[in-house]
Amino acid sequence: MTNLSIGAQYRLPERQRFIPYFGAGMDVLINDLPHNSANTVLGLHIASGLDYMLQRQVALNAEIKGIEAFSADVKNFDGSKAGQFDPSNVSFTVGARFFFN
Repeated sequence: MTNLSIGAQYRLPERQRFIPYFGAGMDVLINDLPHNSANTVLGLHIASGLDYMLQRQVALNAEIKGIEAFSADVKNFDGSKAGQFDPSNVSFTVGARFFFN
């Protein structure tokens, strides 16, 4: 599954090295299943995360994101419907951020 996502974030005011944030947006979920084809569907997401500032332009990051999406029809190669696939999910990521401001 490939997720094209656009959204907005609200970052709480910086007082310490830890900066929490919240976000929401819209997703286009391009589903690619082995041996079958599935429709591309739309979804919405909400996210919450925390940045730990190492320097002014470098942060360690942890985020949890939930996506609610429409179900996609799964079709065999002959075009007959094989079932449905629900691409809704919750994910947790850890990484680094670099700010170019």
